[in-house]
Amino acid sequence: MPLASSASMSLTGIVPKRSIRTMLSHADDQTFTNEVLNHHGPVLVEFFTRSCAPCRALEPVLNALASDLRGQLKIVKVDADRAPQTAQNYGVRMAPTLIIFHGGQPQQSINGAPPAARLRSFVEPYLR
Repeated sequence: MPLASSASMSLTGIVPKRSIRTMLSHADDQTFTNEVLNHHGPVLVEFFTRSCAPCRALEPVLNALASDLRGQLKIVKVDADRAPQTAQNYGVRMAPTLIIFHGGQPQQSINGAPPAARLRSFVEPYLR
């Protein structure tokens, strides 16, 4: 079912686009420690590249997840081409790669763009 351009999909239904403000943070080699490793709660990191079509398709899913889990989960995007040291440190070999961090440590990862329900079940064990 096509959606009107003024709406986007949320994990809980259709939400007017103007009500969704991006809640995704961004990090690079210099800011990764502060944005991810020093964060007290769970952090979902997406390693992406600008040329990656599945990464672009994942963006609204991540925005919806960030909206639905506001205050429980931080989501950080890392451009692997612009943060090569960080991507190498975590063994990122493809985009998108999603890694859940808790207590400053990587816990699990997923390669590719999972459906919204699978992504939610991936992060739920780490929510406060």
